Amino acid sequence: MSSRSFKEKTYLMKAIDPIHVGSGGYRLGRVDNTVIRDYDDVPKIPGTSIEGATRAYVAMQREEVGRNCAGKSNCGERRKDCPVCAIFGFSDGTKSRKGIANFYDARILLFPIKTMKGVVWITTKSRMEEYLGKPVEINVTDEKVVSINKEFKEKLNLGWILAELDNTQGSILETIDFVDLPDFIFKNIIFVTEKVFTLVVNDNLEVRTSVSIDPKTGAASSSALFTYEAIPRMTVFWFDVVYSHPKNYGIEVWKNEETSLKSVIDLTEKGMNLYASLGLGGMSTRGFGRTKVINNFDKNDGKV
Repeated sequence: MSSRSFKEKTYLMKAIDPIHVGSGGYRLGRVDNTVIRDYDDVPKIPGTSIEGATRAYVAMQREEVGRNCAGKSNCGERRKDCPVCAIFGFSDGTKSRKGIANFYDARILLFPIKTMKGVVWITTKSRMEEYLGKPVEINVTDEKVVSINKEFKEKLNLGWILAELDNTQGSILETIDFVDLPDFIFKNIIFVTEKVFTLVVNDNLEVRTSVSIDPKTGAASSSALFTYEAIPRMTVFWFDVVYSHPKNYGIEVWKNEETSLKSVIDLTEKGMNLYASLGLGGMSTRGFGRTKVINNFDKNDGKV
């Protein structure tokens, strides 16, 4: 595939509110409704959740489409000229086509933890390398964590874990441009091992309790108490989107445009702007879900 056939972009996203994307099940234990998790037991936001919300927000901003475009048969004869169906795909029972924007899971890059030195954001070497797409020369162990803040010295508690603190390796991040990542987060990044990261993240998720309300009495319904998990606000995620060139699919709406791939990306990112108002995931009526994309870059060096 030529360098002009697709574009891969990586997005950095900050949680403005707690995030709850349920696993679809209900279980007894620590909490009733758990969040979905990755293979390493760390919570994530599935690519399907991101894509579905983005599609809805793109459609809302298109007067000729509106919220009726849901990837089924709503567009009728306008299908070949519907930019939303072109980007996100459709299936109407007789034919279907995959979208030209492929969304991947949003994984946690930086997770906030309260410590005796204030709030810090933990990450791991492998997560930072996956986000940046290049090696990060840094060494951590289960007993020793690495800080880029030289004011942090000796020991640091991460919840119930007390670790030795190394502030001599943090200069590696000084060469990384996080653009709109808040300074108070950047200066408080702590590197830990994957093992410690998984333990600390799962021990510091929000757990809330709610109860269903009986509409007749306005009081709590009997035996309707339930608990649920949430990823805390100010968590920082990253996710990838791969945009294929519309010319590969013969899409009419962008067939004759020289800048058609840029048009696809611009329209998709316009939908992403509404994450900060309308959010991602569930429990939105309980104040959950708002996020904000704070940075993006091209993994193929901007070559379209």
